[in-house]
Amino acid sequence: MSEASTVIPCPSCKRPVALAHNRRPTSFPFCSARCRTTDLGAWASGKHVVAGTPLSLDGYDSDLDHLLEADPDRS
Repeated sequence: MSEASTVIPCPSCKRPVALAHNRRPTSFPFCSARCRTTDLGAWASGKHVVAGTPLSLDGYDSDLDHLLEADPDRS
């Protein structure tokens, strides 16, 4: 494998990060703890999201009620 293919860009700041197991930073795939924390903050604030349809909990309460009615000892 060539040296050029053994690095990836940091997902946060785009600096090169080594892929070689013995050269990876402890914050891999980020170049530093700062970039890792910045990314975590983006997920927590809603800046990063997973694409798709949001989940709905409609109907789950009625399913639970149905189970409790069928087995009153579960409550």
